[in-house]
Amino acid sequence: MLNGRRFQESAWDLDRIKIILSDRMLMIARFTISPSLAAGIKKKALLDLILVDSQMFVGLKVFTSMLLPIILLAHLASSASQDCKTDEKCIRMDKCPLMVKPEYTMRTIRHRHCRPDIKTIESYYHEYICCPGQGNVLPNEEICGQRPPTNRVMNGKQAELNEFPWMALILYQNRITLKPKPKIICAGSLINHRYVLTAAHCVSIGYFPPDAEVKAVRLGEHDRSSDPDYIKLLNGKWHWAPPHLEVDVEEIIKHEYFNSNFQNDIALLRLQLPVRYTKAIAPICILGGQITPNAYKRYILEIAGWGKAEKHTPSQVLRKSSIMEVTEDKCPTHFKISLEFQVCAGGQFGRDTCVGDSGGPLMATMGKSLAEFVYLLGITSYGYIKCGQLNHSSVYTKTESYFYWIQQNLRP
Repeated sequence: MLNGRRFQESAWDLDRIKIILSDRMLMIARFTISPSLAAGIKKKALLDLILVDSQMFVGLKVFTSMLLPIILLAHLASSASQDCKTDEKCIRMDKCPLMVKPEYTMRTIRHRHCRPDIKTIESYYHEYICCPGQGNVLPNEEICGQRPPTNRVMNGKQAELNEFPWMALILYQNRITLKPKPKIICAGSLINHRYVLTAAHCVSIGYFPPDAEVKAVRLGEHDRSSDPDYIKLLNGKWHWAPPHLEVDVEEIIKHEYFNSNFQNDIALLRLQLPVRYTKAIAPICILGGQITPNAYKRYILEIAGWGKAEKHTPSQVLRKSSIMEVTEDKCPTHFKISLEFQVCAGGQFGRDTCVGDSGGPLMATMGKSLAEFVYLLGITSYGYIKCGQLNHSSVYTKTESYFYWIQQNLRP
């Protein structure tokens, strides 16, 4: 237990703690302490400090209002030595144009704090943060397409927790009442900090009720009925995933030549905020540019989504399956697909994408061992009304053919 004298003689200097009331009435603790002191701060010690009688502090009266800055101080101090990720740079926040916006509060960017600025504490913007990369840059295979080791399965089953960290669940709302419309389900794939790639029909009026509109995307999702998600391990212990992240959609870019025949069925969703990569949220690779495609046949592909399953209702939990790519002569002729811009895959009994899986990824793997990565071969587009029938394959938009369209529509 800390006593008043030990507090008085410690390296703390309360005169250096400044509370700034922002325009959003948020209390923000500012401080200048040495890195060694910051590293030595313990949450229990802070809680003990709060319990000390105010009489023990010489000339200092402790008010309830001090609780918030002390808690914030603990958070900032614990993150002061945080390392930035490979695709980030630790710079002053006012030098990071992607993060200097009035709507970005301390709560929005505090998880990016990398080290305090010991020279200036007067300005809100004089903080060092991990600045994300530009929104018009696609990551290379050292960053994208990375996932935890898992068992590949042929029959449809539940995906493992955060097995596909690029999966995005598109959220819709009533355009008049602004209430959520959870019965409309489409998916997408995170391709960098700022963009999700999906199917054009998922953002087109006519393919969902006219009173609906795209509101946001949810990342790091697994079970739609719980947050955070959790699973029971074989040893009986519970494993908890980080809470999912919902980010509003700032702009919808639909392919200008998308039509009712599902040609050019591709669209980009620009997120309002750049997201930070974690074990639960990470991008999938896009072939082209930095990543050169290998000329070999992709026999086994993977699909995932929250679409209709065996009970003909949308799945609460993310499901996955492995399917096979089929040649043009085995793809149903009435689909009239173009293999230059589309991929025909599936046709194995019980393994297929279905209603609610639209916009989700058709995934292929390249490389071996530590050099292995997953790339987005296709985007779920359309198929038979009865899903999962033998010899009834589905059609996917061929992502590689739209690389330059994607690149041209990305903004910083």
